Amino acid sequence: MRTIRTRPADVSVVADQADAQTPLSRLPATSPKPLTAALTTFTNFLSSLDVLTSPRLALLSSARLAETIHRTALYRIAEAYGEVCDRVLDKKEGYEFAETLLRRGREEVAVALGVEGALERKEGE
Repeated sequence: MRTIRTRPADVSVVADQADAQTPLSRLPATSPKPLTAALTTFTNFLSSLDVLTSPRLALLSSARLAETIHRTALYRIAEAYGEVCDRVLDKKEGYEFAETLLRRGREEVAVALGVEGALERKEGE
């Protein structure tokens, strides 16, 4: 899987060797409280998302192109959530009770986005 972002952008942290060793759970932007808030927002997004169409992309002259863009975006969202899961569950990142931070599993998000088959095929390549 391609890494989307290895560390959050945080202007208060100087990017040096010591910061690279700091667990994500200790950084202000990815400590448990902000992470929980972000995951709650993501859950709300999932419950309001229409996975079949995108109103803005429907304005494109090519329905096929709109569908391709939409499916690719949904796939990338699922892929990014998978990376979040990997990082939160990684013991080196220092999250206590990591399983409780993640309200949805990787597969559940892929199903909600309608890309579960695409993720399985990509991982098998």
